Amino acid sequence: MVSFVLSSCDDGNIEASALTVDPSQLFTCDNTRPFPLYNITQNEVMILNLSQNLLNESITGDTPKTATLNSGQLVYRSFSDNVNKTFFCAAIQPIDPVAQSEFISTGGVASIDTRANMNEAGDTLSFTHTINLLNVNLAQGDKEIRIENLLYGFIEIPKVK
Repeated sequence: MVSFVLSSCDDGNIEASALTVDPSQLFTCDNTRPFPLYNITQNEVMILNLSQNLLNESITGDTPKTATLNSGQLVYRSFSDNVNKTFFCAAIQPIDPVAQSEFISTGGVASIDTRANMNEAGDTLSFTHTINLLNVNLAQGDKEIRIENLLYGFIEIPKVK
């Protein structure tokens, strides 16, 4: 698990809360269409929405793929109670719990490292994508959150046959 402190300034008052991100908890509702990506910790979620071609089958080697995070591609949201995968993947989202706070990306970079997972015969079975968030700014009105470097998570996507 990775922890970081979210802090913001509101008329001189500093508000802070800690978000613990577990990189192994990254998920999508459909492995054939890997976006958006969710990372949930109890009543908080970070939702990442990137171009689908970033999680393709090209191995990155020593240089990860990068994507500039524009407005709304990363969302941090806190809820009135714990949420889980079922909440986000339901055909009709439940009305409870209620979102209490939402910060939306205004800039930053997602770095994606892609590695092949092979069987003993050397055949590629799937790809593991490791996603890091770099120099991310999130905003809610005049409040801002800065994330300098965060391991957002890793996700395994089956090889397209």
